[in-house]
Formats: sequence, structure tokens, C-alpha cells
Amino acid sequence: GKHDVHEMAMAQQTLYVPVNDKPQLVEVHLDALPDDVDVVLQLLQGEIAPPALWIDVAKAYLSRGKVEHFVKILDKGKDPVVEKYHPDAHYDRMKILCLLAAYFVATARTYKPTMKLQRDQAFARALTYLNQAGMIQNGQQEQMPLIGRGMLQVAKGELSQAKKSFEEASRRRDNGRRNVVGLLGKAQVCCMQSEWEEALACYTEALMMHPQCPASVRNGIGLCSMKLGYIKQAEAAFNRVLHLEENNVTALTALAVMRINEAKSLEGPKKTVKQNEAATLLKWAFSSSGGQDDPNVLDNLSFHFLARGDFANAGGLAAKAFQRASDRPKLQAESLYVTACACHAQGMMKEAKQNYMAACERDPTFPLPFIGLGQMHLNEGESNLKLAAEAFEKACKGIPLSSELHAIIGELYHKSGEAKKALEFLKTAISLSPGNADAHRLIGDCYVQTDSKLALQHYEQFLKLTENVLEKEKLSTNYIFLLNNTGIMYYKKYQFHSASTAFCSALESLQQGKNLTMDDDWVLNSTCIARVAKELKPGVQVTIAYNLARAIEESGNFKSAKYLYDSVLQCTPGYFDCHFRLAGMAKKLSDYDLALKHLQKAESLLTTNDVSEREKEALKECLMGMRVHLFLDLHKWPETKALLSNMKSKTPERKNQVFPMVAEGNLNFLTTPRARSNMNDKEKSRIKYHLAKANDYFAMVLKDFSNCTYAANGIGLVLLRELKFKEAKQAFAAVQEAAVAEDNQALLADVLSNLAQAHLLSGDHAVASKLAETILQRFSFGHDDSILLLGAKSLYEEGKLLEAKEILQRAIHHRPYDLRLWFNCAHVLEEYGTRLFVREEQRRGTRAKLQDLQVAAQCLNQASSIFQYLKTIYVAVHARFGYSEEALSMHLEHCKRNLISAQEYVSKRKEELAVEQAKVEEEQRRYERSKEEKEAERMRQERLAIEERERQELQARQAQEKLEILKEQWKLQGGPRQAEGKRKKRKKERESTVQDMEEEEGAGDGQGLEDAGLVSSDEEEQRPADGEESDPARNGGIPSTNKPAAPAEAPPRDLRALGLEDSSDEELEVAEETEAGQKRKRAAARIEDEEEAPPLSSPS
Repeated sequence: GKHDVHEMAMAQQTLYVPVNDKPQLVEVHLDALPDDVDVVLQLLQGEIAPPALWIDVAKAYLSRGKVEHFVKILDKGKDPVVEKYHPDAHYDRMKILCLLAAYFVATARTYKPTMKLQRDQAFARALTYLNQAGMIQNGQQEQMPLIGRGMLQVAKGELSQAKKSFEEASRRRDNGRRNVVGLLGKAQVCCMQSEWEEALACYTEALMMHPQCPASVRNGIGLCSMKLGYIKQAEAAFNRVLHLEENNVTALTALAVMRINEAKSLEGPKKTVKQNEAATLLKWAFSSSGGQDDPNVLDNLSFHFLARGDFANAGGLAAKAFQRASDRPKLQAESLYVTACACHAQGMMKEAKQNYMAACERDPTFPLPFIGLGQMHLNEGESNLKLAAEAFEKACKGIPLSSELHAIIGELYHKSGEAKKALEFLKTAISLSPGNADAHRLIGDCYVQTDSKLALQHYEQFLKLTENVLEKEKLSTNYIFLLNNTGIMYYKKYQFHSASTAFCSALESLQQGKNLTMDDDWVLNSTCIARVAKELKPGVQVTIAYNLARAIEESGNFKSAKYLYDSVLQCTPGYFDCHFRLAGMAKKLSDYDLALKHLQKAESLLTTNDVSEREKEALKECLMGMRVHLFLDLHKWPETKALLSNMKSKTPERKNQVFPMVAEGNLNFLTTPRARSNMNDKEKSRIKYHLAKANDYFAMVLKDFSNCTYAANGIGLVLLRELKFKEAKQAFAAVQEAAVAEDNQALLADVLSNLAQAHLLSGDHAVASKLAETILQRFSFGHDDSILLLGAKSLYEEGKLLEAKEILQRAIHHRPYDLRLWFNCAHVLEEYGTRLFVREEQRRGTRAKLQDLQVAAQCLNQASSIFQYLKTIYVAVHARFGYSEEALSMHLEHCKRNLISAQEYVSKRKEELAVEQAKVEEEQRRYERSKEEKEAERMRQERLAIEERERQELQARQAQEKLEILKEQWKLQGGPRQAEGKRKKRKKERESTVQDMEEEEGAGDGQGLEDAGLVSSDEEEQRPADGEESDPARNGGIPSTNKPAAPAEAPPRDLRALGLEDSSDEELEVAEETEAGQKRKRAAARIEDEEEAPPLSSPS
């Protein structure tokens, strides 16, 4: 056949072209193909050669380097005329199209990055050919088009799509045969994406499918194993390659690198042994590469010596390779790069930079010299960070899939202040390698100042990726700083528990192995806090400990926070911020004297600390602001006003007037008198004046700074004070939106509390209580006494007194010294007890609940005790109390009066309940007695029923025994038939005797036949017929002895009266227990007693 001839010709490097429609062949020698390709084309077209021959001829031209002839032949080979004459050559036609696609992919790779148009056109033509190949019959089942598509996608940098194409190709066949090319393509893509485990699996599967595959597959297994740390497996793979190909340079080089790496961790003779082994392998690789005259061999050997650290030999070999590759600029660039690296390693920076730049000029597509040039720029200082980034960016064009290189460029642009460009490269690094932890860390650093949410997300991803890193890596400075930044991001999100965990992890890394892991109750774990404070050392540990104290302070645990602040001050006495925070905590605890002392210490530190004048002025403004807040809380209005005037005079700039003007507005708002029902006109006008002045200050700030949310919040408070609830809610809603947009959590908490106050005053108590609960859960962890008080008031107005009492008790737990909380708690207890008492009192005459009455008395008693205590200390604390002594006396009197009434009613109700309980107990006793009597009667009836059943069973047994005796007698007398006549005869005689007895007794005494137990002829059984003789067998065949002349007496009603079976009857009839029957039985019994039993007779 044609195909057999073709295969034979290929084996002899000769092609035989079959002549169309003739049994002749045209011989074409592959080694002597004409340079004029048209001659060959004319032959192939004229004879309409099959597609396989077109492919072989094209390959022959390609092997001679004539690429244009290769393309021209394939292009003609896909002509429809060839398809028409060879319709079954589907596979060969598809192969032609895939070869053309491969050619255009390779052509696109040769274009420089600046030639984007030509590159895209080549890719488009390749894709067109691949689509045509896929549309050929059976093309959708063949793997060749998919392999070509995967190669195209790799060239375009679309690695994810290429991986899918190769994976699909691995599940298909090549012309019906299994092929491992799809698996190998997928493995190569996985290696490019640093997915070494998946690549290793692909190489292993390919080797199992085709054990005779090239040695490069085993080299791939060894490389993946090296990357995954499977050193023994990698060494075994490379040794197997050498067993198959003794002089495989790749395997020899890899084994040499493994020996070099092993030597790095060894010392002494063992290290020398490993280095000698590496040198032997490198010499072997050199000798296997073809000799010293080959510049490729020299270049590779220079790389080997460079990796070994032999910079002199590396430089010398690179120089020789550069001289012998005068017409090969790419190889010269590699040689210059090795020379530059050798100079760089020896500290000759000037020569290294010159060689790096020369290598970049020889081959702009070679990325490694650009990396070295970037390092040179970095060594020259921070002023050249941008130049370094640009050099790395050029290198990145040659290594577009390097996630690490993109991350380095992003870091450099971030340090240069170009955040947008930095994010672009860092995001590309993550897209190339989602597991690049450093890229996530750097993105978090970029977002720290602009978007804390995104920064926190990337920090969390970094910590997740580095969870199992080595302890030495955890001690790195970058790792510790990242943990600290992560804690700060959590802090900004009010996630204080997570922030504390991050800070503690950073301290654990710094303190080298100290276990600082805290449980869920970390804010209360004083042991952990003490351990942290004990291990503190100056430097970074102090800063992180301060941050930890801030997180604990915000969670409400002031005691532990104070302990940490004091520890920081002991370690670093000049830490200004600790005194500032201690003053803030003292202010929250209403210890204003202590707060002022800490402020004074902070001010004294400003004069001794080595800070710039600008920083010193900023810190002074902070201290003055804290003093303003303290004086406002202490109601020291003149001192507050003087401080604000001083601040205005020191900062004349308009932008620095915001805080003093807002504080002036707050001052006027707080000095507004309280509204009362009986105010005069002067007091009303004074209220209007203060509110208007406060509103003017806030409005002036908003006029110059429209985004000042604090001023807008102040206007909302003024509207709320003027009872303009709708307008106040609108103002607070606008401030809330601005706070959310700015991610200002502190302002958001304040505006939500103001909004809750507005809803409370407008009557929306349920909404107010929900808002208060939201603030407590989200911002203050249930520790803010003002919010607790607001929530309690909302619940009180809503009528939920018990819930209000619980919230006030929580507030008292945190601030037991706040007398307002005690007063409000007593008032709620008073109100709840009074309501309970009034409700139960109104139920008098029904069934009032004693428990509610007791609760009412208990609440009134507690309220009375609290009011009594407050009244006792009123003289000493009335300035900070806020309530009059008359109000205390009124509440106390009301509590005592209701308490007395409640206690009396409780006593009466107890007596009533005691009487009712006695009645109930008596009824219960009666019921129990009745129940016992019924049970005794039931048991007696059961006992009688059992006795009756036993008696009947006894009678039945006796009757059965008697029947057995009768049966034995019948057998002796000859059976029931002979006895039947005797029985009838005796029955007749018995009836005669009974009749005589009845005549003697008379018919008038009520006895007669019934008393004798006899049966007359008209009753249940009829008498025997005339002439029928009585059967003596009915009496067992025993005649009477006392009166022999009298007829024998028959048994009562034969055998039926005994409940036995008559031998002449099939079934026995049960005799009715009538009075007459009883009489007949008694009479028959008397007769039988008088008769004498006859002797037994034998049967005849």
C-alpha cells in the first residue's frame, strides 16, 4: 500500500511520491531537495500527494533551516484539492494546520515587546489555524489542537487557560493512541506557576504511562522534588537519568547543586567531601558538554563556578565565552552577566555596574542583568529607589510570570511614594501566585493610611500563609512590624480581642519563645498581663506593650491597662503617651485630681524629651485639649473659657481654630440652664441666648470646614435641646453617614448615642433602647456608663423596669462611685416595687400573689436603703450629685410608706394562705381516706371472686372423678346398653316412691316434688315410655339393701345433674337450677341413703 511504501522510504531518507492514477512512484531524496521549492510543490500538486507526504517534505526543508519553504509547503498542503482526493486523511490535515499554528506561535515569540501589533497578528493567525484543526472530523476528540492551543496560551502569558487546555488534552488521544504530551505540558505550566506538587504528579503520571519517555521527564521529577524538599527522591530521579544517559548535563548539574547546598549546612571534613563531590560532577558535566571551544559550554561552566563561589574562574570562563561568541549577542550578554556577578560578589561595584549595563545593551530581553543593575541602584541609597524599580520593571518583562519580582517592584514603588503603581505590581504578584505572603503584607502596608479594612484583610492573609513558618522567620523585623500593624488595624475596627492577640504574638516573637497565648478572658487574666510587663525591654517591646495597653483600655479593663502603662513608664520613664492615657482613664473614672497630675507630668516631659519644636507644639495642644475636657466635666466654665482664649491666641491660623471654636460651642451648650415648668421670661431668654450662641459657633466651623462632623453633631444637639426632634434626627443621620464614610468609629459611637437620645425624647423608646444596645455591643463592650444610663432610661420609659434595673446594676458594677447611677437604680426599684404592690392591692378579694408582694416589699426596702444612704452623704457630695435633698426626702418617705403597707399586706396574705392551705390539706386527707376505702373494697371483691373460682374448679374436679368411677362400673356391667334397661326400671321405681312421699307430705306445705329433688313427666326430661324398663346402670348397677322390694333409686336426673356425660347421649344437658329440681335431688338423696347397695355382678 501507499503508507507501507511511505514508511519504508522515510527509513531510507527517501520519499516516493505515488503518480496519480498510475502504479508508479517518483523517488525524491530528502538530502538532495532542490533549493527551488516550487519544483517540489509542482510535483506534489501534480500528483496530488497525500497530506503525510507534504508534511515530510516540509520537515525536510525545516531541518535544513529553510523555514520559509516549510511554511509554503504546509500552506499548499492544506489546499481543498488535496482534501478532495484524500478525504480520509483527517489526522494529517489536522497535523498540517497545527504545524502552521506552532510556526506562528514561535514567530510571535521572536518579536520584541515593542512590536505588539506584529505579535498579536501572529497569535491571531495561530488561533485561526487551531480553530480550523478543531473543526475537522474527529478533531474534537484529538488532543493535538488542544496542545497547540495550550502552547499559544503559554506564549501569551495566559497560564490558567493553558493549564486547562493541557489538562483536557491529557484526557484525549492522539490518532487513537495514548500520548503523554498533554501531561507534560500541564507539568511545565505548573512549574511556571510554582505549583510543584501538581507538576510532580503530572510528571509521575506521564512516566507511568510511558516508561520509555525521554530523560527530561525524570529531570522534571527531580526538579519538582528539589523544590518540595524531597531531596532523596530528587537524587534518585537524577541518578536514574544518569543511568539512562550517562552524560546528561542537566542531571549532573542538578546533583552538583544539591551537593553544594548540602555543604552549606556542614562543617569541617564533611563539608569538604561534599564540595569535592560537587566539583567532580561539574567537571563531568563540562567534559560531557563538548569541549572548551564551545561558548555554550564555557558559559554554562562559568555559571557553575559562580554558583560555587569561585568568582575568579567564573569571570575567566565568562571572558573566554564572550570572546568566542562575537557573533552571538545573547550569549555575550550572559557572559557579561556572569562577569558582573563575580565583580559584585567581590565588592567591585563600579565594574559590576558597568558589566550589568553592557549586558543589558547586548540583549535587552535578558532579564538577569536588569536585576543586577537594580541591586546596584539600591546600594547607592534611597535616592535611587525609583531607578531600581525601573530596572526591575524591565527585568519583569523578560520574566512576566515571576510573582517575587513583581512584589519587589511594588515594594520599591511603595517606598518611593507611588502607592498606585505599587498596588498595580503587588496585585499582579498575587494574581500570579496567591500564596505570595510578602505581596499581601506589602499591599496591607499600602492600605494602612487609606483603607484599614483592606489592609486588615491582606494582613490576615499574610498571617494565614505564614502560620507554619520557621521560628527564625517569625523573629524577623518585618514579621514583628506586620503583627503590630495588624493589631492596629484590628484596633481601628474596634476588634480589641483580635488586636490584643496580634500584639501578644509580636511580643512572643520578640521575647523568643515566651508563651503569651491568652484565653477568651484575656482582658481579665492578670497573670498574663504581669508576665508581659515583667519581660519588657526598651525599644520595640515598649511600643507593642503600649499598644496592648490601649486595646485593653478600650475594652474597659482599666486596672490591667493602668498596670501596663505603669510598666512601660518604669521601663521608659519619658514615654509621654502613657501619662496622657492615664489622665484619660482617670477622667473617665471621675478622678479629676489624678488626671490633672498626669497632665502635669506629661507637660514636664515635653521640656526634657528630645523632640522637635513642631512636635512639641502639637503635644501641647493635645494637653490643652485634655484640660478643656476636664474643666468642662468639672463645670469650671471660667477656666475653660480662659484656656480656649489662650489656644486661639497661640494658633492664629484659621485651620487651627476648629477645636477651640467647637469647644466654645460645647461650652455654651453645657452652660445652658435646664428647662423647668415654672421658668420666668428672663430664664427662657437666657436659654435661647446660649443655644443660639452655641449654634453660631458650630455654623462658623461648618462654613469654613464643611466636612467637620463634630460641628454638625453639635448643631444636632442644639436642635435636640430645642425639641426639634425631626431636624435633630436628620442632622444626626447626616453625621452618621459621614462617620461611616470616614471610618471614624469614635464619632460614629457618639452620633449613635445622640440619635438614641433623640428617639428617646421623641417617644420612640424601643428604637432608643435598640440603639443603646448596639452601641454597647459594638463600641463599648457594655462598659460605657453614659450609654448604659441611656439604655436604662429607654427601657424605663418603655415600661421594662426589670431590664432597666439590670442595666443600671451593670453600670454600677463598673462605676460604683457614680452616685447618679445609684439614685436612678433606687428610683427604678421604687417604681417597680410600687407598681407590683398597687397591682396586687387592686386584686384584693381575689387571689393576690404572695411572691409578687414579697418582691415588691424587697424592692421598696432596697430603694429605701439606697435613698437613706444618699441622704446621709448628701452634704459631702451634693456638688457632684445633681439632685436636691428635698427630692431624696420625698422618695425616701414614699418608699417607707409603701414598704409598711406592703409588709402588712404580706402578713395578712400569709395568714390567708395558711388558712387556705389547712383547708386544702384537710380535703387532701379526705380524698386519701376515700381512696384507701375504695382500694380495700376492690381487693375484697377480687378475693371473693378468686375463692368462688377455686370452689367451682374443685366441684368440677370432683365431678370428673365420679365420672371416671362410673365409666369403670359400666365396663364391668357389659356396657351402657345392658345398663340402659335397668336404669329406666330404677327410674320408674324411684318416681313411684317419690309420688308416695309427696302424697304423705301433702300438697299444701309447699314442698312436693320440688323439695324431693324429683322431676315430673311434664318437665325438662320426659319419663320412659310404657313398658320400658328402668336401667340399673344409672345407679351403677347397685340395688338397695334396706328395702329390697322397692324399686332401685336412679341418680338425680341421671348423669346430667352432675354435669357428666351420659353414655347414651352424645352431649350432656345442663340442668336448670330451679326450686323444683332442688327438691327432687334432696328426696332422691334420702332414698339412696335408705337403700342398700347390691353386690357387683360380672357382665354376661
